[in-house]
This record gives sequence, C-alpha cells and structure tokens, in this order.
Amino acid sequence: MAENENGQDKTEDPTEKKVKDSRADGQIARSKELTTLVVMLMGAGGLLMFGSDIALMMSELMRDNFTISREMLMDQSYMGKALLSSGLHALVVILPFLIAMLVAALVGPIMLGGWLFATKSLMPKFSRMNPAAGLKRMFSPHALVELLKSFGKFLIILA
Repeated sequence: MAENENGQDKTEDPTEKKVKDSRADGQIARSKELTTLVVMLMGAGGLLMFGSDIALMMSELMRDNFTISREMLMDQSYMGKALLSSGLHALVVILPFLIAMLVAALVGPIMLGGWLFATKSLMPKFSRMNPAAGLKRMFSPHALVELLKSFGKFLIILA
C-alpha cells in the first residue's frame, strides 16, 4: 500500500474519483521488472524460433559480401550499392525478431495497467529540471538500491 504524508500506510482504498483522476493524469501501475521479463522471454523465444535461420542467412550474406571479383573491386560505385543492398537484406533477415521484441515491449506494460495514453504525463515538469535536485536524486540511497538491483539482475542473466 502507498504511504500518506505522515509516513503511515493508507488504510482505505482510493475512491472511484481518485482512481479516475489518476488515470487521466497517466498515473497507473507500472512494473519495470514485468516489462523486462516479458521482453527477455520473448527475446529468448524469438532466438529459439528464429535464431538458427537468422544465423544461417547472415552467414550467407557475409559470405556473399566478402567474395568480391576483380571487376567489382575496380568499380567505384560497387561498394555503395553493395552496402545498401546488404543493409536492406540484413534488415529483412532480422525484422521478424525485431517485431517480436517490439510487441513484447508494448505488451509488458499493458499486461499490468492496461492501455493508457495521457497527454498530461507528456507535459514537461519544470520543477524536475533543477540540476541540484537531479544530482541529489541520482546519488540518493534509493538510486543506490536500484543500481544494486540492476547489477544483481545483470549477474543473474550473465550466469
């Protein structure tokens, strides 16, 4: 439960009006960890499904690009054309994986709080643009805990 201004837990649920106003302001439940989990699971699943095909097609692309005849080497316009062609081909190869990752990045937050687009949350908050307050926030105990949590997640993923 959230805390009130006295540092005590709130004992009552918010009113319907408070919930509606919070949603209008763009304040809904979000979890970075849930989004990260969904993206990582989709990434692992995408690599399991598409990984071997992507690796095979990319190795063929590299083999074709690193095999250059003498005539191609002497043609000054060849390298630009080859780079453009290779880049487009590589994009087509990895596009299914990129789309899967995009879907995961969008589905993660929607799973918890639903779809919400609030323009009020996009407005700049000039009170948060104070450099001194930003440095204080950056080096706060909360930021240190978040850093340690992120480092722990990194080590778990690395293992």
